[in-house]
Amino acid sequence: MFIFRFFSNAYGALSRSVENLNTRLLAHCVLLCAVGLGLGGCSLARIGYEALPTLVQWEIDRYVDLDDAQRAIVSRHLEQVLRWHRSDELPQYARFLRGVDERARGQIDPGEVARARARVNEAWVALSERLAPGLAELALTMRPEQIARMGKRVDETQRKARERFVPGDGESREEARAKRVIKRAEFFLGDLPGAQAAEVRRLAASLPGAEDAWLA
Repeated sequence: MFIFRFFSNAYGALSRSVENLNTRLLAHCVLLCAVGLGLGGCSLARIGYEALPTLVQWEIDRYVDLDDAQRAIVSRHLEQVLRWHRSDELPQYARFLRGVDERARGQIDPGEVARARARVNEAWVALSERLAPGLAELALTMRPEQIARMGKRVDETQRKARERFVPGDGESREEARAKRVIKRAEFFLGDLPGAQAAEVRRLAASLPGAEDAWLA
């Protein structure tokens, strides 16, 4: 989901700055924004989707070192969230993707890209609200040593994020931002020809800085 969130933010912002871009490129940007929501679109994604409770529990365990009772809390809530997500959210994703596909076949403007991005971000609100009760129940059981462990893990994550978003000596934030956007675009599209890479680099470097917001 991080990949999807990065694309939805990066290309949503790009779209507001590039009214003269080829409309076909904008159509592709909308589709890329939606990729992260298409969790049931193929057998591999479906397998990964069904395994999400286990994967999330492993990640929580890495931060907290759960005991057996806490694992039961996490497992129970994650299974409930997955059932809700499959029955309530995935049908909405499917309708959204069908609409994106229809619009992307014709002319599309930056406003539509921005609206698609906003719709994508709305999905996170409902998900966070569903996760909150389980997180609260787990938090009430945490011991001091678990809280200390989590603090160390969070500090480590913050350090890595700062290395990613705040460049080192000799490189500006604009240059680092351009490299991130190009790398993500090439992940989806393959190697970009020189002219395309140069255009993406120019547009990415001109975006308003969001590094501090990401770190926060």
